[in-house]
Amino acid sequence: MARRTARPARAAAQLAAVERIERAVAGQRLRAEQCGASRAVAHLAAGRPFITAPNPTRPERLPPMSLSAAVQSAAIASMWRATSQTALLVDATLTEELLRSTSDALPTTVLRRLPYINPLVVFAEPVPSHAVDGRPSQLLGFFVDGAWGTHDRLDALGSSLEAPIVGAMMVSEVCDGSTVTHEIHRLALPVTADRVTITDLITETIKHIAIHTVDDSEPAAAPTRQCLTHHLQVAVNTLLYLCAEDPDIQPIGPTKPKSNRASTNNGKRRSRATEVVHVGWRIGAHLRLLRRRATEAQPGSNRGGWKHPPRQRKGHWRIVWTGSGRETSKLKWIAPYWIHRDQLGLPTTKSTLVPVKS
Repeated sequence: MARRTARPARAAAQLAAVERIERAVAGQRLRAEQCGASRAVAHLAAGRPFITAPNPTRPERLPPMSLSAAVQSAAIASMWRATSQTALLVDATLTEELLRSTSDALPTTVLRRLPYINPLVVFAEPVPSHAVDGRPSQLLGFFVDGAWGTHDRLDALGSSLEAPIVGAMMVSEVCDGSTVTHEIHRLALPVTADRVTITDLITETIKHIAIHTVDDSEPAAAPTRQCLTHHLQVAVNTLLYLCAEDPDIQPIGPTKPKSNRASTNNGKRRSRATEVVHVGWRIGAHLRLLRRRATEAQPGSNRGGWKHPPRQRKGHWRIVWTGSGRETSKLKWIAPYWIHRDQLGLPTTKSTLVPVKS
């Protein structure tokens, strides 16, 4: 009986994580509707240029920049429901390891190789962060989209060579005592540089960001840079993993809410179930096992004296050039590994983090 109930319960929890993000974005959609911008939202959600969007009928209800942010946020969420409704649920341990990974200079064009159309990336455990005003927050996930106005349809990011950016709309909860508010930022990552470090890519992206907070506050420069730098570190490393060779990805299939009430959004029933994909769940589980074994292992001695305990090396991003003339680049994530792994009490082949594919 336990096995029969475990899977539905886990599926419900996964869908709840998705709906938590959708509720946050619903506030932006309501703000756009109150300003008479529903047609503009539909215009952008269809992949049409921002410059030709219909004018809101009541624009005076919000400052121009806040209204623009509300319209774009609502449009990206609508586009996800219409063209994708795929949720990539990323394991918490993998997220932690990706943020620790080192990197060589990489061509940003690898970010065009995303294997899913306009997905929603959801963190299985919210990532601790800070709001633009320095308050504690947690990053729930982010929507991925192509460039506004560069082609007629916001499709798979690798399908149009004209797209100059990859958009990541970050959704965070700001916790202040018993009150929970949200921050939503759309970060535009340029994908035209031949080779750039992750740090330089983040720095260049922040230079061109206009800050929008849900509560229309004016954030200070230093906390804002700190907040968005961390968000970009999470987004860039997660996107790189999804675009790398042989990521640990497991399609789970469609997940439906338990009731019709749960399957509605502002009174409108969803057209289909959310497709859930597990990202890094096998690697994450194995890494947690290795960490437990490393904690239990005691340093010993041998003929040469004291023996070092097992410890972990960080993951690393690198580009491998293949094909005729070595002109084709492949992004590889060198998974974390352990030294002195003989003390882990596992077979040698199990002391790395390469998942066994089913």
